[in-house]
Amino acid sequence: MRRLIASGLCAVACATVGAQESLDFKDANAREILKRGRIAIGGVDAVGHVQAIVLQGLSRIPANTGPVECELEIRILLPDRYLRIDRAPFGEKRSGFEGRQSLSVISERGRTTLPPEHLVDQIVQSERERMLQLLLGAAAYLSPRDVVTFRSVTGDVGSVQPQGTADAGQRAAVRRNQEAAGASTLSPPASDSGARTYVSTTPNPYSFDVSVRPGAAFRYIADPATFLPSRITYINANGDEVTTTFAERRATEGLNLAYRITTMSRGKIIDDLLLDHIAVNPKLTKDDFR
Repeated sequence: MRRLIASGLCAVACATVGAQESLDFKDANAREILKRGRIAIGGVDAVGHVQAIVLQGLSRIPANTGPVECELEIRILLPDRYLRIDRAPFGEKRSGFEGRQSLSVISERGRTTLPPEHLVDQIVQSERERMLQLLLGAAAYLSPRDVVTFRSVTGDVGSVQPQGTADAGQRAAVRRNQEAAGASTLSPPASDSGARTYVSTTPNPYSFDVSVRPGAAFRYIADPATFLPSRITYINANGDEVTTTFAERRATEGLNLAYRITTMSRGKIIDDLLLDHIAVNPKLTKDDFR
């Protein structure tokens, strides 16, 4: 019996590591960036063996009267269970998914609010992408079941970074499409002020773009000194640039994990996580996501 259990665990772990290596990289540079990130986190195999994770601490969320401080817990059981719980004196907010089912609900001062039925699929998709970004930025991990593609960014990160307008985001998308088509030279694009900027066609060694689904992508940026995941940035539905920074890393069960995760847009903090405990591969079951 013990041999059967051990063999089963090995099969799951090996399958996970294999899935990590079979991701759809469009070029060797993007593959190398992620590989170096995993090595910096604790090793390719160590990252690939992550099956579950729990993060606990505080979250600071903006409100009309100033930042609201909440007790925070995030539970992840791969490949398809994610739950974030923010608790404050006046109530509790849960967001996440279990398979295709939304786990999002708000309980405030005795009232419970569920999302509209027609928005459930969109919410689940959004929460799945949030989990993907969290795991990629905190631990250079990618969920095996998420179908994503990776492509290098050319030139300096700052020269092609999407700006905080819908038009700028569209211009950046056009440039990426041109680069993907094999253009060897590109005309310097105009900035929002009309000035010309320089764009190189040399792959940047510290960042790549991740395409989650048609029309949805974000950028992974590594620290040039350590290759640790540093930032993830994307353009939201309003055309604003959103940047999540991963900092204050600590050695945790063999992995170098981020304990401060800050998301900003328009120069303001919109979500700030201050973690004090992270458990890697705790014993989670589906009951923990009810």
